[in-house]
Amino acid sequence: MKVGYWRRFDLLTIRLAVLQLIAFILFVLFASLIDFTNFLTPFLMSFAFVNLAYFLFVTLRKTYEGWHRFSRILWVFDVGNFIYSVFVSFATVESLLKAIAFRKISAESGLLYPPILTMISVVLALYITRLRDALEREMEARKSTESYLISLKSQLNPHFLFNVLNILAEMTRKDPKRAEDSIIKLAEYYRTVLKSPQIWTLGEEIEFLKSYMGLNRSILGELEMSWSIDVDEKLYGTPVPAMFLQPLVENAIKYGIKPCNGGYIRIEACKVNGQIILCIRNNVPSDFMVKGSITPDTGLTLTTERLRLTVGGTIDYGFESGEFKVTITLRGDGGANVRYRRR
Repeated sequence: MKVGYWRRFDLLTIRLAVLQLIAFILFVLFASLIDFTNFLTPFLMSFAFVNLAYFLFVTLRKTYEGWHRFSRILWVFDVGNFIYSVFVSFATVESLLKAIAFRKISAESGLLYPPILTMISVVLALYITRLRDALEREMEARKSTESYLISLKSQLNPHFLFNVLNILAEMTRKDPKRAEDSIIKLAEYYRTVLKSPQIWTLGEEIEFLKSYMGLNRSILGELEMSWSIDVDEKLYGTPVPAMFLQPLVENAIKYGIKPCNGGYIRIEACKVNGQIILCIRNNVPSDFMVKGSITPDTGLTLTTERLRLTVGGTIDYGFESGEFKVTITLRGDGGANVRYRRR
């Protein structure tokens, strides 16, 4: 994030430096061609004109730079914007020079029109930009809500519920006590899902995962499923999207523990250089290692999108020492991306 900031800062500095160099060249040119008793006229015709034109062009450009539908013809808008900015800026500077020369400004003289047009253009551009930003924030909020609803729907997966109920029906005949415990865990799981907010703490996420994995271990009693959670309690207050790790744990059970007829899931979290690092490891079948390449599934895609729209972060996943490992780095700049790394 700091690198990106300094990169943008350096680019802005270069642009301003080039702009002032152009203005200085014009200043020297006007100073050598115009007979003047002070430097005011060439100064206004160079520095004031160039900077005003650039400011007006940049301000107006913000109103349409996000029009992705017209990305191929944005240069047409830029050309029109450039011509308008230069014309209005020149007219404004010219009016200012005449006002200084005549020491009189009146509506009849028309000297007020260019400055008023400049101010109206800037005000309208700023208003349109703020309105567009507000609409974009609203769209991001809607996407976040839709992502949350999709996540919630995945937790309420009817196929998962039907399979659990079928297993419980058979379990009640073979092991009534275990069936009773499983029903209680299932009720607790869905109670948490239905009452969960969009954002909660990492501690609440850990408790939810314990409930979810406890439910699965109870249902998959014939499989030897073990899990461990190693998270520093100092990190329990970290805000995270509610239930965002559950799809990853579900993948670990679906593609790791079940095909192997047993296995383990390890969840770890630590703080490194001010960032929260979450790791989920699980065993995988040997043929997964042979295939080598993997593609993001719904669980990874959903978790990535929810991170991007909420707390921000990166997701890195791949095979490591015979395990499948997902690493999530939480950060505060609102960005998230998925990349594959094979070690």
